[in-house]
Amino acid sequence: MRLFNRNLLANKKILKSLLGEVNLFNTIYGGTVQTAVEITNSSKGIIISLHTPTVAMESYNILVTNANLIVSIFAKEHRAVDDYKPIESPVFMQSFDIPPFVNTEKIEAIFKKNILTIILPVKTISDNYPKFITIKKIDE
Repeated sequence: MRLFNRNLLANKKILKSLLGEVNLFNTIYGGTVQTAVEITNSSKGIIISLHTPTVAMESYNILVTNANLIVSIFAKEHRAVDDYKPIESPVFMQSFDIPPFVNTEKIEAIFKKNILTIILPVKTISDNYPKFITIKKIDE
């Protein structure tokens, strides 16, 4: 109960923390726009383009699992106030199914002019692509 009896302005540590959170929420709800996602096919493979004008490259995270590509964006409040850790809040997260014909070892991401482009290259026959085995007949 004593915490409520204190003057909030007198405790600068709590006040700085609250102002940092307000700044972060203002950024999330007032300073970002919705992420535009475009998926196309090209000679390089499947191209996923994500455009969020107000987000820096460092805020993107890309995770590849066996059959999924997960892209997320976290808004970060970089000012740590005394003993408090910086605040991170998710702004965007989407999972994409990876088709079996994509070579997951060669997936690459490029960030240019606020557009994140993820290239999912198609496997070639030399990449252990499924193939039919010819049966040889041996006469005895």
